Amino acid sequence: MFSVVKISRKLNLPVSIQLHLFNSMVVPILIYGCEVWGIENLQILEQFQLRFCKLILNLKASTPNCIIYGETGQMPLELQIKSRVLCYWARLINSKVGKISNVLYGTILSLHVSNIIVSPWISYVNNTLNELGLLYLFESQHVDNFSHFKNIVKCRLKDQFLQNWQAIITDSPKCLVYRLFKNEFGFEKYLDILPGHLCKILCKYRTTNHMLPTEKGRHLHIDRNQRTCHKCVRHSLGDEFHYRITCLNVDFSQNHERNL
Repeated sequence: MFSVVKISRKLNLPVSIQLHLFNSMVVPILIYGCEVWGIENLQILEQFQLRFCKLILNLKASTPNCIIYGETGQMPLELQIKSRVLCYWARLINSKVGKISNVLYGTILSLHVSNIIVSPWISYVNNTLNELGLLYLFESQHVDNFSHFKNIVKCRLKDQFLQNWQAIITDSPKCLVYRLFKNEFGFEKYLDILPGHLCKILCKYRTTNHMLPTEKGRHLHIDRNQRTCHKCVRHSLGDEFHYRITCLNVDFSQNHERNL
């Protein structure tokens, strides 16, 4: 990961290219063999992915994860892992009768159903299919069309993530301003279009990586109602909206009165 970051900075690569390199070179290593171990706690992988995104955008570690996903258009690696686990299960049940993997799976499934043993892997597949509304496939232990199954799993995992992401953006107090201009999930083109220094400034502004009263007061444990602007007579809440719209209008009106 650090090699990708080092080379990207040396060549001044666009953010989209850096994300593509990460997804192409680093992610395959991270999730290698996940069809078997993907049922474990995947939080460390999510932290690793978010760390890379925050690193290339020069953002603080405290930046909300939902904003990072929203700006970069990246999705948690857990979605890929869930998809690969379910696809591996579909291949197992559709494999040739007598194949070692098919025989082992059938044996473990029968023991699991009989409550002789509890298989965490089979339980994970069962629960995940249930979450996606595909429990009937587990009950029948048969997948007619593997390509269709693969597509529908990816589609439903993506839809669930987007619904959850939208809910977090709507409810999170740190996204009070972000949700005003972030309507759709996806990579923001300004990250590639704007020059480096302007891109960093705008990105920090959009992702609450600034020293405005609302954010500074958070770290100083000041009540939100008291995080006011000291640069104008209104003493309004010093958030991004105020400094972008209200505060500038106040300054303009005051200067205009002086000129008159």
